[in-house]
Amino acid sequence: MATTPTSRNDWIFGNIRNPFEDKEYMVKHEVIKMLNKTTQMFKYKNLPDTIPEKDLETLLQVNGYVIFKKVDEDLYVFYGGLGGEPNVYYLPTKAVIANPALKYNATLTIDEDCVVMINDYYYQGLMPIFSKYARMLVEAELSLKQSIINARVPALIQADNDNTYHSAQEFFKKITEGKDYGVIATAEFFDGIRTQDFYKYNHIIDLIESIQYIKGSWFNEVGLRASFNMKREAINEAEASMNDDILEPVIDGMLKCRQDALEKVNKMFGTNIIVELNSVWYQNDKERDLNIELIEATIDDIKTKGGEV
Repeated sequence: MATTPTSRNDWIFGNIRNPFEDKEYMVKHEVIKMLNKTTQMFKYKNLPDTIPEKDLETLLQVNGYVIFKKVDEDLYVFYGGLGGEPNVYYLPTKAVIANPALKYNATLTIDEDCVVMINDYYYQGLMPIFSKYARMLVEAELSLKQSIINARVPALIQADNDNTYHSAQEFFKKITEGKDYGVIATAEFFDGIRTQDFYKYNHIIDLIESIQYIKGSWFNEVGLRASFNMKREAINEAEASMNDDILEPVIDGMLKCRQDALEKVNKMFGTNIIVELNSVWYQNDKERDLNIELIEATIDDIKTKGGEV
């Protein structure tokens, strides 16, 4: 029987669990953490109250597409099946919706009865990317946890007889308790024990670098700057911005998919919904535009002064 928390701390700490006990829980937790970021990637204006922005983006990023359809004069987005006889480009022509909450079931013709908004050009969503990096990250973090534990035992000690065994135990007990351990009573102690190297410290460094690399690659996939320096030294501004080119295409494609779909939605359902980049993705886009303008202005200035570009 569950007990009622008697304080706020009981309630908070009662909901904490050890993630290392369940690898799948760790994977899901990493995916949710990233979704908390990426569902803020786009900002919508004039969305009807029946379509919460976070739910729209969650459906798109998790499932790869959503279906816009009016039910009882209210506009909703649904997840359903796509099929029917393919068009000339082998794309689906029918959408099947079954929504228990609205008690609504229908087979609709795409672009006549409904509009399908896709997250990306291949209906994939972000889950394939998220699953790959989340699992790699969890494996690396589990290895790091085990390496940290193993670091407690830098070497294994072998004792050849009982006297040596007890002498070694007493020796390390004195070390642990901070007592005088400088005098060894017999040479048998040295002759009877052997040590075997058990752990190499640089494993921890390698694993930390691997975790940084995986996180940085994951962030770059979703258009976020996250430089990972494997050189173990300072990097200059040019090196830090080398990966900027890979940040843009995926996000630009996702934005275009949403804009194209909303053009159809606005025409079919009489709405005026607008989508644009949001948060740090918007800032990165504006920074890129400003850099391009600066380069063009510099080139024009050089040409005006008769210089060679």
